[in-house]
Amino acid sequence: RRVILKLPIQYGNQAEKLEQLPALLKTVAESVKDCRFDHALLTEFATNSLVLEFVVYVTKGAAEARNRARHELIVKTMRSLAENGIELYYPAPPPEEEEAA
Repeated sequence: RRVILKLPIQYGNQAEKLEQLPALLKTVAESVKDCRFDHALLTEFATNSLVLEFVVYVTKGAAEARNRARHELIVKTMRSLAENGIELYYPAPPPEEEEAA
């Protein structure tokens, strides 16, 4: 079963850090039980971020195994990116509205 994660990578990241992404994410995939790394590549210049496609195959089990692996991949990816100073894009929260007096 294939797991595809599309990661919104912040434009402000240094190119040198972006070059590390395939190797970092391969390490993440290899650390998750029954997962085989396929690729992690920047695929698009989106409006607010670069889009990175991270693809992993879950080699055993069915939907439950895929869902468990997806969860673990997301958590470990977030940790790895933070440890390596690579920022994901996230929209700014909407401004708080003032309460009517």
